[in-house]
Amino acid sequence: MFGGLGSIPGAVLGAIILGIGETLISSYISSSMRDIFAYALLVIVLFVRPSGLMGKPRRQGIGRCENEIIGWGVATLTGIYMIAILGVSILTGFTGLFSMGHAGFMAIGAYTSALITKTFHVPILVGVFCGMFTALAIGLIIGYPTLKLKGDYFVIATLGIGEVTKLIIENLPDLTGGARGLTDVPKGATFPVVLSFLVVIVWGLRNFLRSKHGRNCIAVREEELATASIGANVANYKMLAMGISCALCGISGALRRSAPMLITDDNEQKPVETAGF
Repeated sequence: MFGGLGSIPGAVLGAIILGIGETLISSYISSSMRDIFAYALLVIVLFVRPSGLMGKPRRQGIGRCENEIIGWGVATLTGIYMIAILGVSILTGFTGLFSMGHAGFMAIGAYTSALITKTFHVPILVGVFCGMFTALAIGLIIGYPTLKLKGDYFVIATLGIGEVTKLIIENLPDLTGGARGLTDVPKGATFPVVLSFLVVIVWGLRNFLRSKHGRNCIAVREEELATASIGANVANYKMLAMGISCALCGISGALRRSAPMLITDDNEQKPVETAGF
C-alpha cells in the first residue's frame, strides 16, 4: 500500500524507505518510536497519494478533490481499525488470551449505535458510547464462564461467540435489517473524531499498562501460577482485560458504522454513500 498497489518497483521503494527510516529511528531516537514512524508515514502517504508512491489510480479521470476525499476516508478507516487492534492486543498480546470472536463485539457496538442514533436521533457520540457500554456488558457476561477455559478451548469458545452474534443479527431482520444491514443511518465519524478517540485510547492504554493492574495483566500472560502466588486475582485481571478489549472493539464498530464510505460508480462516476456495518 505504501509503495503502490500493483506496482513492483513501488513495493521495493516502499520497503527500502520503511527499512531505512525504522533503522534510523531505532538507532538515533528510540526503538519504541519505530512503529509510530511507520504509521505516521503511512497516514501521510494516504493523504497525499492514496494510490501509493508509484501506484496508479484505479480509474481514469479521477480529480484531485475526489482523490483527497478517498485519502481522508482511508485514513479514517485506518484509525478505526487501529482502535479494534488495540482492543484485541490488550486481551491477546498483553494478557495472553487468544480470541477469534472480537468481530462479534464490533458488530454489537455497530448495531447498537446505529439503532440508538436512528431511532432516538441522538448525537453520534452518544451512539458510540452506547455501543461501547453494550459491548462491554455483553463481553463481561460472556467472559465470566468462558475465561475459565484455557488454551484451545477458549479459542473455540470465542469463535463460537462471533458466529452466534452473526446468526442473531441475520435472523432478526425487523430489528437489524438482516443480512442487508440497516439503511439511512446517520453518519458523522470524520477523521478528526476518529483521531481524537485514537489519541485518548492510546494515552489511556499507555498509562494502564504502566500501572499495577497493567503489569499484573502482563504477569498473567507470562505465568498464571506465579501471578496468583503473589496475591493477584488472576480471574479478575482476565475479566478486566476482557472488558477493556470488548469496550474498544465496541467503539471501533460504532465508529465504523458511522464513518462515511465513498463508493464511485465506474460508469457514472458519482459518489454513493452506503450505510450499514
